[in-house]
Amino acid sequence: MHDPNANTEAPLQRAALDTELPTQMRPEQLPDSLSRERLALVVDDDDLVRSLLTKLLSASGFHCLQAASGEQALGLLEERQPHLGVFDVKLPGMSGAELAWRIKEQMPDLPLVAVSGSLDLWDPDDLADLGFDHAFSKPLDCEEFVRVCGNICARDTAVAGRLADPRR
Repeated sequence: MHDPNANTEAPLQRAALDTELPTQMRPEQLPDSLSRERLALVVDDDDLVRSLLTKLLSASGFHCLQAASGEQALGLLEERQPHLGVFDVKLPGMSGAELAWRIKEQMPDLPLVAVSGSLDLWDPDDLADLGFDHAFSKPLDCEEFVRVCGNICARDTAVAGRLADPRR
């Protein structure tokens, strides 16, 4: 018998969240040694999705800064420069598209990944023009997401230079 109050989340998302999530770290809490590690900025207004993205990236060797809004993300960028940005395109207030545009003005080499439940409303060329290197629809293919994020950072020579430079 189907329970109308039962959790209807995608099984892949549920399975990915069944283990303990990494502790969210504020930029000032990150040790200096992490400046040579891969740092991702994850922006999604949905706590569950933001936690899933953070967990996936953390398991892949990224340290993650999290924000629930574009405005909060811009504040985090004043303290740290990430190696990857993962943004929901549809955010309340400042959209992920506007956030991408504003960040690309400051950091043109920062690789960006779009994540959206309404990706079908976006033209892929428009997302590319905003600076997104790749886009994913929700529900997320977790394995593909991790593979693509790793590949984007590995191929980006500006990111590779920042990773190799111990002064950053």
